[in-house]
Amino acid sequence: MSAADTPLLRCRDAARTYGDGAAAVVAVNGATCQVHAGDRIAITGPSGSGKSTLLHLMADVEQPT
Repeated sequence: MSAADTPLLRCRDAARTYGDGAAAVVAVNGATCQVHAGDRIAITGPSGSGKSTLLHLMADVEQPT
């Protein structure tokens, strides 16, 4: 594998849940992706589907659960 084939970012089964018990809210569950140099990506979905949470996980702003 050359350096060009190495992903800049890799997520494997990323998950984030807020709260616990009956009040728990699963924001992201099982997200997997790779981003290589030069890639353009789009994260789409309805309001409240976890797009911002996924980006926060990818940027290491939030920690996965």
